[in-house]
Amino acid sequence: MSEPTLAAVDVHKRFGEGALTVDVLKGVNLAVNAGESVAILGSSGSGKSTLLHLLGGLDFASSGTVSLAGKTLGTMSNHELDATRNKHLGFVYQFHHLLPEFSALENVAMPLLIGGITPKEAEQRASRCLGQVGLSERLAHRPGELSGGERQRAAIARALVTNPDCILADEPTGNLDSQNAGLALDAMLSLRESVGAALVIVTHDQKLAARLDRIVTLVDGKIEV
Repeated sequence: MSEPTLAAVDVHKRFGEGALTVDVLKGVNLAVNAGESVAILGSSGSGKSTLLHLLGGLDFASSGTVSLAGKTLGTMSNHELDATRNKHLGFVYQFHHLLPEFSALENVAMPLLIGGITPKEAEQRASRCLGQVGLSERLAHRPGELSGGERQRAAIARALVTNPDCILADEPTGNLDSQNAGLALDAMLSLRESVGAALVIVTHDQKLAARLDRIVTLVDGKIEV
């Protein structure tokens, strides 16, 4: 069997020192295969967002290992980590984080330009990706000229335009009404399937979670078995 796209092995995360130490994650094991979609559920304070940050190399485990595409994140230099995230990961957040002074097309093309793709190819790929999320008529619009649902779909296109191995999403529909949340999830699942990426979503939304392949529940820093 091939190795998982994303894996956490006996991951612990603690904050503080001495008597003020708080153990947030307590030996988490998680493996996500290529093309698989996983929802991480849990109450506030259960460690969901902390785990997602570790999976994305935005923070590092106190002990244990996190690997992406066969590479251990905690052993990389900052330069290697930046390059790995740009090539292998796509991030979607609750807030879209689009740059307000750039058009939807320019926002989506930016990760490709950072990765060294020519401007012409970056624009073509960004245009195609925005079309796949229903925004082909909104390429020249800046974020302030888009609705909330359109902004989130543009953010999803930006996360997937690099054809990443894995997408990490933190409450990606949390700021949307039910209709726009459904459209955003449809867009994410469709694009994810087209590139064959693994998908990990932290969410409180049971309906969203039910549409994914697998649900993992965090309780007090551990995966409930």
